[in-house]
Amino acid sequence: MISSQQIKSLRKKAHPKKAIVQIGQKGLTDAVLTEIGRGLYDHELIKVRAYDPDNIAALAQAVVDATNAILVQIVGHTITLYKKRPREDKKK
Repeated sequence: MISSQQIKSLRKKAHPKKAIVQIGQKGLTDAVLTEIGRGLYDHELIKVRAYDPDNIAALAQAVVDATNAILVQIVGHTITLYKKRPREDKKK
């Protein structure tokens, strides 16, 4: 778990970023989850745009459950996620 200060810092860092994944009318498909996972691995902090703002909280929770990411915030149609990149073994 991360602290409220860390969440605040992540919100600040995420503010200028643009959404890199969009969840369309078909919803949360395997392809969308793969892209979200790839985005989290590459950037650690990403924004995801959702087509259906009425179910945004449930959609965000489904993404968090599927990716083990941390939900930073939900603003309008946009979900901000964070997942620390795993340490890679150093080659000797």
